[in-house]
Amino acid sequence: MNNLGIFHYIDTHMVDLRTLTNDDPRWGKIHARKFHKLAWCYVIPLHRWLQLKPWERETAEVYAHARAAPRATLLGKAAARIHGIPTLTTPSEYFATVPSNSVPQRSKRQYFRYKQTKLNNQVTEVHGIRVTSLARTAIDIARFDGFVEGLVAADHVRSRRVSKDTLNWVLGDMGRVKGVANARRAVEHSVNSSESPWESYARALILDADLPAVRSLRAQYRVNQYYADLAINDWLLIEIDGNVKYENELEEVIRAEHQRQKALLNQGFVVLRFSPQELREAPDDFINTIARHLAAGPRNFR
Repeated sequence: MNNLGIFHYIDTHMVDLRTLTNDDPRWGKIHARKFHKLAWCYVIPLHRWLQLKPWERETAEVYAHARAAPRATLLGKAAARIHGIPTLTTPSEYFATVPSNSVPQRSKRQYFRYKQTKLNNQVTEVHGIRVTSLARTAIDIARFDGFVEGLVAADHVRSRRVSKDTLNWVLGDMGRVKGVANARRAVEHSVNSSESPWESYARALILDADLPAVRSLRAQYRVNQYYADLAINDWLLIEIDGNVKYENELEEVIRAEHQRQKALLNQGFVVLRFSPQELREAPDDFINTIARHLAAGPRNFR
């Protein structure tokens, strides 16, 4: 289910507690825990909630809390959830700001952590929720969460027709702000050709490792009729499992991937394959594997 589908699903099944009369029979089901609490004033039938996938629930929760805070403008990963920008980790807290640029006193029912920040008109509305623009959201993720996650976000918004010039303009208009170095670096290395957040993540890890042997790093590297996810020094190819490159049946996909890898190997390339799980759980092993192959050098018969 895409984000719009999630929003419509929640709108259809969400119950606003403020509208229930004291004798409404749903109160009994709520106290019997037949409903899941979405926000301080919203609940949803538990069986409807359990039909959502984990990542859909995270988006739904941010959406519901934003509905409960109509004056708020969501920032960083909170805005990313609403925009559909992929995030590789769930933050410990989501950020927002209010028009007065004040920081409301913390309360038990407060979901967002409010920050003082100048938005410089980089605000839009998605399905009734105020969020920072695509460009500003990617920049803020780099500022708040670091270069690696920032590059994943920047690659994604580039694929949605946000140019590097636009990103640089928005960044320049922010002036001197915390985390600007990470944001500048994420914008500098962003591309519009990345096919998945894990491909962007792998590239960010390699860049962040700053391996001396890496002379060039290219995304979507073309070899005849094939494309490799990443290419280092024009001979070491990195493939991330899970990228959808063919809209065929599973057996045909596996057969095509095998044929593709065989063709690349036969031309003398070294091909390394990694799963998203390997990248997420063992990023150091990923970098160490690449470093070992770079030290060994390319195959000589290409």
